[in-house]
Amino acid sequence: MQLGLLRIQQRRYDEAIHELKTAVELAERSTETLAALATGYAASGDITNAKTILNELEKPAAKRYVLPLNIAKIYVAMGDAEKAFMWLETSYKEGNPDLIELNSEPVFDGIRADPRFIELMRRVGWRV
Repeated sequence: MQLGLLRIQQRRYDEAIHELKTAVELAERSTETLAALATGYAASGDITNAKTILNELEKPAAKRYVLPLNIAKIYVAMGDAEKAFMWLETSYKEGNPDLIELNSEPVFDGIRADPRFIELMRRVGWRV
């Protein structure tokens, strides 16, 4: 999965999606790999496939927990800052230690200047 995430950062989306599809299969459709694949689709502009996976992950009847931070990443990649912030707040309220990624995760570059992001960074403990 890590190679697929790296390929997203490099904007090599076809390779990213290929790697992430393999990860989804190997991890038996874990929510983490599905979220990564949806992020790859969204970053590549394939909103249809991103939304299909997102719908699966957001189903209220889903029997598996999905990290709100992973959902936020998908929405950021899709360009939907409002929903991304909703999920980031949920992640913060749950005390997700992965919020440390806010400082370095490239997928958040598109919302870094947003005052809500800056405030969240402060609450997490980053100096901004």
